[in-house]
Amino acid sequence: MSERPASGAKVLKEVGGFEIIAKVGQGAMGAVFQARQKSLDRIVALKVLPPHIAKDRNFIERFVREARASAKLTHPNIVAGIDVGQDPGTGLWYFAMEYVDGPTCKQLLQQQGRLSEDQALKIARDIAGALECAHQNGMVHRDVKPDNILLNKSGTAKLADLGLARHQDDDAHLTQSGQALGTPFYMAPEQVRGEIDHLDTRADLYALGATLFHLVTGQPPYQGETSAVIMAKHLTDPVPMANRVCPDVSSGTSKLILKLMQKDQAQRLQTPRELIEQIDRLLKLPAAARGLTTGPRIPVKGAATTAPREAVRPRAEQPPALQPAAGHKALLYAGVGAGIVLLLGIAVLLLFSSGQPPKTAKVAPQPVPVAEPPVPPATEAQPVVAKESPVPEPPKESPLERRWREARAFAEAQPTAFDEILKRYQSLVPASAGTPLEAEIQVEMADVERKWAAAAKEALEALEKRIAEAVANGDYDAAL
Repeated sequence: MSERPASGAKVLKEVGGFEIIAKVGQGAMGAVFQARQKSLDRIVALKVLPPHIAKDRNFIERFVREARASAKLTHPNIVAGIDVGQDPGTGLWYFAMEYVDGPTCKQLLQQQGRLSEDQALKIARDIAGALECAHQNGMVHRDVKPDNILLNKSGTAKLADLGLARHQDDDAHLTQSGQALGTPFYMAPEQVRGEIDHLDTRADLYALGATLFHLVTGQPPYQGETSAVIMAKHLTDPVPMANRVCPDVSSGTSKLILKLMQKDQAQRLQTPRELIEQIDRLLKLPAAARGLTTGPRIPVKGAATTAPREAVRPRAEQPPALQPAAGHKALLYAGVGAGIVLLLGIAVLLLFSSGQPPKTAKVAPQPVPVAEPPVPPATEAQPVVAKESPVPEPPKESPLERRWREARAFAEAQPTAFDEILKRYQSLVPASAGTPLEAEIQVEMADVERKWAAAAKEALEALEKRIAEAVANGDYDAAL
């Protein structure tokens, strides 16, 4: 260790009644230390604001705001705030909070690549509980992401870093209107558009959906070379299905993420409580049994495949009701017997009566040849049916042509979903090799890439302009 950190360690031996033990992290707004609160003899996490940043009043206000927000929200899934202030001896601003003895979800992803579906769902449920607490207190976190979710040794997830949290009734003077705040990988479309005054708990649910996608697949839902490209995808690209990125993810969890990440706030789950109920339904089932729906329709879908069939069977057994009652059976059998006797009597009269009936009996064979003519018509009717056989001929469109037509139809319906359009076009390249469609597909792909680059450039220029305006106005909080 260099001498410079050593001298720093000497300066930070104690701050505001907290004895420094070790440095455990470094964030955008200062270092985080493991410390001991001397008055209560307990271990805490102590965030200290660097002197050069503390010169900016905006950062101090944001720093204090985080501490106060944590103090207002008392919940087992929220990192509890303990104390905030300025050390009289060093002049350093500090914020003491609950010490969580475990990694962040970001660190877990770095170690494992992705989490099991069950673990990810349990973490999402814990954070949904934290968001429900914030929602009940009229607060929006605005920066839900893997790096702000900590796990203790028992596996309980806790939401941290309320630095961007804001009460929905607060004035937006601390954040310039029209500026996007949050982390691009998990930012809701309304945050991307800078609609700070219109953010509510649904923006946090979107971010949690994007976080859940990352946990179960090992990658964020949208990726790009710049923040501008990623943010543009949140605005325009279709929500990717997690089970297409990682087949091990159940369709139920994939659809839940899809619901959380709808572009339109009104199409998402509306409260964290709804999300908790959905996750509870999923966790009651093994992953293999988690179907396409996660809401109350799950029982209905099951009934559609089994219950109706069972309901129809009793009706199929109803014909016995058409049978005559026991009292009428004797009359029925007597009637049938009388009919048979009558028919036999007529037959006897025809066969054995004198006179010309025998000649009539000879005529009887003539109906036999008469019955033969119907046979040829039956044979002649078959060629007519054979002439209609061309019906199964329609498969004129090859599978490749059909897929190409469907891909172009999608491109027309979603012209700004560049990433998904390219994926669909690229999937056709191997099959189109050496066919007339090969050149056409390549031309269309080049056109999509050109449009995508132009849109990304436009979005980046707009973002840089907004950042420059924020810096020019001295609003560094918004510029971040």
